[in-house]
Amino acid sequence: MGCVMTLSALGRFMAKLGAILVALLTVRLIHFTWVIVRHKGAFRLPSLIGVMGSIFMVFLISIVNTTILPLQCIEHPNGLKTVRSYPTIICWEEDEHAAIVCAGIVFMLIPLGFVAGCCRAAYQFPKRIRLARLRLEVCCLSLPIQR
Repeated sequence: MGCVMTLSALGRFMAKLGAILVALLTVRLIHFTWVIVRHKGAFRLPSLIGVMGSIFMVFLISIVNTTILPLQCIEHPNGLKTVRSYPTIICWEEDEHAAIVCAGIVFMLIPLGFVAGCCRAAYQFPKRIRLARLRLEVCCLSLPIQR
């Protein structure tokens, strides 16, 4: 990208975050288009959740690493600390560092929401299995038993 235009460190970091958002929105757009074309607009939330969950499972570490880039500072012999990926930004002393830290923290809400959703699903799983088994037993008991 450097041959087309020059971006500041803040611009490069925001471009990385923007690329992740564009990828997630593209998957949603493809899903909605597929639902409209293939299923005639009958919304299919479980399949969207499954696709988004799969994407998050594959890219979770990359997304988290991108969001915590501003917090990875290295110390130099002169005593200053700079961001590892953006050596022109001095940690905790420049407004630009504060801006990328804030953007990273806000963007971290996306993977944290995914992890919270996974924890909620794992917590509810035993209860849902018991309910499903109960429903299955009620359905089976209402059918005549054939031997």
